[in-house]
Amino acid sequence: MPKTCLDIFRLGPFLRAAYSVEIEAKGRFVRWANHILELYVGKMVDSFRVEYPLGSDHGCDVDRWIQFAIYMQVQKLAINLLDDHWSDLYHEAYKFLYWLFAQAGKQSKIKHLSLNFCSLSILANFNGLNSLSSLSLKKTGLNQENVDNILTSCPSLEWFSINEWRCPFHLKLSSGCQFLRLRHLRIFRCDPLEKVEIHDAISIASIEYDAKMFGQVLLKNSAQPVRLCMTLESNRRTLQSDPETQMTYVLGTLAKDFPLVETLLLSTPLVQVLPPQNF
Repeated sequence: MPKTCLDIFRLGPFLRAAYSVEIEAKGRFVRWANHILELYVGKMVDSFRVEYPLGSDHGCDVDRWIQFAIYMQVQKLAINLLDDHWSDLYHEAYKFLYWLFAQAGKQSKIKHLSLNFCSLSILANFNGLNSLSSLSLKKTGLNQENVDNILTSCPSLEWFSINEWRCPFHLKLSSGCQFLRLRHLRIFRCDPLEKVEIHDAISIASIEYDAKMFGQVLLKNSAQPVRLCMTLESNRRTLQSDPETQMTYVLGTLAKDFPLVETLLLSTPLVQVLPPQNF
């Protein structure tokens, strides 16, 4: 049986203009999206994606779209509401209503969830996301309590990505008294995060992170990953931003921290090649 995918997104870049013009453009998009969903006559949707720069002022419309996706027993949901000037509008991010999945009861089949510029704050031991296996979070805020509640409320979570989030300096990944089922972890450009502790991840196989956390990703009562993906950086004013320090760690201490690594992927910034000197 063929899978049904619904994509509602902008065509071309969203150009910032006068405030009244932006409001009008967003209004047209919302009306068009609502009209498309009203016309849909299918019984199921496997994948549902929304991509347009909307904030909390259009929260009711986004809520309805998510309710539609849940009613259609969607398995993959992606909500990307990123504004080009998101750093100035953090307080206006859409608040993702996770509890809508609990209302669906056994109908909720969500397995993959991706949120960009959405605020997510789950209560502890929420039972509406038991089947969720992958979660990608990008561009908003995150604290230790948020992470704790996510891990305790998503017992099937195997793939967890945190990208460009505002995080505390020290982050702990643990589900309390249960083992984590995490297999793949990605943490990238999260400030001011510099240290991560991973507890009871007995199936962890792959970790991705950037240079500022070299030597600060600590595994406790966890499996050793066999794949690492690391990003070298040169634009941060820290000791870890020094290329020599980074390569010393990669070629030396790394093998002690992760003795079972079979695959190592290094991503480096652009390197300026100087012409040969005349001697």
